[in-house]
Amino acid sequence: MASATEAGTPSALAVKQVCCIAETIVMHANAIDRDCYYVGESCDVDELNEAVCRLRGVARLMGMLADMAVEKLGGSVGRTPEEWLLPPSYPAK
Repeated sequence: MASATEAGTPSALAVKQVCCIAETIVMHANAIDRDCYYVGESCDVDELNEAVCRLRGVARLMGMLADMAVEKLGGSVGRTPEEWLLPPSYPAK
């Protein structure tokens, strides 16, 4: 895994990786924005529940990607991928 150098300056590979991660986060943010705009068109409770589940899933993915970017730049992460993506019922140990 590419990370920050000992002097604290990110390697060229880490910068490229973080740029790719940021582009992915932007893509998902645009999808969330679009979903939020159109979900108001429907008053069906089941469709609304589905939309909320989709949005939560994408938000968790974006959080995991942001943590990955921070780690690549030498920072500390807030959560593990398991904590971001799996339900609270996932047995950690």
